[in-house]
Amino acid sequence: MEFRKSKPLFTSRKLNLFLMLGTWVTLLNGSGALAGHREDAIQIAATGLKRNIAPVHSRSTGRIHQYLTAGAHQYHSLWAWDFAFASLGAIRVGDQEAVKDTLELYFGFQRADGLLPRGLDNRSIKTRVFLGLVGFVPEVGEPWIPQFRSENHVISPIPNIILPWAASRYIQATGDREFATRWWNTAKSALEWIKRERLDGHVIGKQEPFSDWMDSVRRTGKVGFTNVLYAMALRSLADWADFNQDLPSASTYRAEFEAFREKFREEFWIPERKILRNFEGDDRLSADVNLLAVAYEIVNREDSISILNTLRESPLWHPMPGRPTWPNYPKTMKSSFPRLAGLAGYHDQIYWLWLTALAAIAEGSVGNESEREKILKSLSEQIIKDGQVEEVLDFDGGRLVPVKRCFYRSEAPFTWSSGLFLEAALR
Repeated sequence: MEFRKSKPLFTSRKLNLFLMLGTWVTLLNGSGALAGHREDAIQIAATGLKRNIAPVHSRSTGRIHQYLTAGAHQYHSLWAWDFAFASLGAIRVGDQEAVKDTLELYFGFQRADGLLPRGLDNRSIKTRVFLGLVGFVPEVGEPWIPQFRSENHVISPIPNIILPWAASRYIQATGDREFATRWWNTAKSALEWIKRERLDGHVIGKQEPFSDWMDSVRRTGKVGFTNVLYAMALRSLADWADFNQDLPSASTYRAEFEAFREKFREEFWIPERKILRNFEGDDRLSADVNLLAVAYEIVNREDSISILNTLRESPLWHPMPGRPTWPNYPKTMKSSFPRLAGLAGYHDQIYWLWLTALAAIAEGSVGNESEREKILKSLSEQIIKDGQVEEVLDFDGGRLVPVKRCFYRSEAPFTWSSGLFLEAALR
């Protein structure tokens, strides 16, 4: 597969012109309310995302680099999975330089054994979160401290999967041949670490508790979300190899993807429920694995339609998609810190807008434009009502409101949800 170099859909100037044009269309057309909502929400999300780009002077290169942080307050540092998903929307609104700089910073801290860091900051994550919550946000930057272990002292496999995937998407969007050549071996080494350290039979297993994005939940063993990401990474490295004209590697990765895709279905598909399993030994309905598999076509069309039919009839879809899990996890499966902060429902009851955006992408992937538009309308209205893209929302009194606890406030603007909303709205 040969990537064609393409410009981002919107530079900052083009985005403003797009929004101005949309405003005139709305004024001239009385039925343009939906378009108007979308444009206002896009502007809010793009502004919030740009706010979270931190300029950092590098002593080694002597220039200012742009790094995409996860948020403006307690998460004003670099988080691998937040960044990777947000990078899709960042490219669409012309922030490809920040995507490239952030990818190169992560890749530059790869360990000799191939492991990539979960986060990058100049202080510990716990310190950063605490300071942000009390209103003090130190600048992020050098000297960088790569964080390979989480606050629960476990190693996450996700960075080694999702960062190569994000890098391949960056190459596809920009045609950056120098980047593709320089970091190819790094990406291959990242996936070799996965094969060596985390494969259990034919799929990824051996996952430690609290080590994926649901880092308040004891998801262990074979986790659906992690395995979907691995399938996405295998396919993306095949595309990357095609771009590099490395046909043997492209053929190998594509064959690995097809074989893995079959084994994934065998391991995770629950035929009687027409849904993908959450993780080994746990069949709760989980939005992340199912929406991701549909949105990025890891499962076939028949399964995709069945999954969305199941989700639409579930509590995860009301009042709109965004709730991660149903039914709730028991306390014994949750880490202590979120519970102490009043966030016991952080990864089951509370709503995440990046999942809402992913639901819109999933509906679009099966050609269901009416459902896609319905979700984007609800999401746009929520963003406009809040005035920014929030991290997490409570369903309270029949409406969704930003989480506010005695010891915790929803991060805003939240990069992950901002970026994935932009990807969904501007596709």
